[in-house]
Amino acid sequence: MTFPNAILQQFPQEEWAAGLYSLGEAIKLATAIEELCDPSDIDVVTYVSHPDTESPTLLVYDAIPGGVGITEAAFRKPVDILKRALLIFEKCPYCSIHPESRGCPHCVTARYGDENTINRHVAMGIARELLSLPRLPLEPLSE
Repeated sequence: MTFPNAILQQFPQEEWAAGLYSLGEAIKLATAIEELCDPSDIDVVTYVSHPDTESPTLLVYDAIPGGVGITEAAFRKPVDILKRALLIFEKCPYCSIHPESRGCPHCVTARYGDENTINRHVAMGIARELLSLPRLPLEPLSE
């Protein structure tokens, strides 16, 4: 998913990477829920500016060598997955009662355990902006 730079520009620049990382992790969990698989079966990579597109980009892929079609199936229902990712943030048992939280292991898993690498507030904002677009900016990678 590559989307317009204008979506990120609504948030402080120093929070872009943390927001994208957080959204990517929620999308990974949402995809696992929607496709009934283990979250370790898929992975996600986020770019504030992808080298090919020069735009914010989220890449979701099967983590199993050769793939088993999980993300291919998920590609058919991106709105459902994005809505579920937003729901994961909104209904998080910890963060829903601690709205100041930048995220927790339930809704966002920080790579290094550093709260500066996550930001659920920016992630929710990005998700809402994406859901407000007339069409999600998705394209499968060509093989």
